[in-house]
Amino acid sequence: MTMEVQMKQLRDQVHRREAEITTLKQHLVLLTSDFKYNLKLLEDRDFELDQTEAQLPLQRIGCAEDYTVSTNFIKLSQEQIRNVGKKKDSAMELLNSEVVKFKALADRDAEQIRSLESTLGQYKESVRTVRERLEEALQLRDQELTCHRSELEALKTKINQQSESLKVQEKGLNDAVKACERTWSQRYSECHKTVMTLVAEQESLLKEKLAKDREMEIMQNRILELQKSVDELTGVTDVSSQEFSSLTGQLEILQA
Repeated sequence: MTMEVQMKQLRDQVHRREAEITTLKQHLVLLTSDFKYNLKLLEDRDFELDQTEAQLPLQRIGCAEDYTVSTNFIKLSQEQIRNVGKKKDSAMELLNSEVVKFKALADRDAEQIRSLESTLGQYKESVRTVRERLEEALQLRDQELTCHRSELEALKTKINQQSESLKVQEKGLNDAVKACERTWSQRYSECHKTVMTLVAEQESLLKEKLAKDREMEIMQNRILELQKSVDELTGVTDVSSQEFSSLTGQLEILQA
């Protein structure tokens, strides 16, 4: 059960207790009003009795002049006095009974009020304790939130710094890659030109070699023919000897 729910329940209990105390106080006011009303009735009866007792001597003097009438009047007056006394006694008994009831009810209501006030005080103390705990929890939560916000802001700042650093590194890498691409393209172009030059030179040398090989083959065939002619002829002429020497020299040059 959360603190908010406990606080609500305690507030509801306090409101109910306060309503009960208000009801008991209203009941006590009503009993007080009834007691005052009965007391007023008793005072009215006492006033009526006092008036009757005050008139009794005058009535007795008048009755002395007329004994017969006085005797009857005295009897009647005595009966009225007894009735008034009975009424007074009955009123006193009723008043005492009402006083006892009123005191009992007042004591009961006062005890209930004291009990409710004590319970209300306990509830208020519980509410105060729960409120303090809730305020402490809220304060702790606010502190944790503040700490989390600070950590979050620091983390955001660090992430932004790292992001900026990564952007700088990425730009540097991109620039380096582009520079390497330009260098590689330039070197590739130079290498391609060199290779093409070498290929052209190789083709030229190959052609020259083929041409020399062809010339060498022709010269060798010529030498063989001359050698054959020399072998067939007897007595080689000076011209044939010089030609042979010349061809032999050219062959050596080509072979070199």
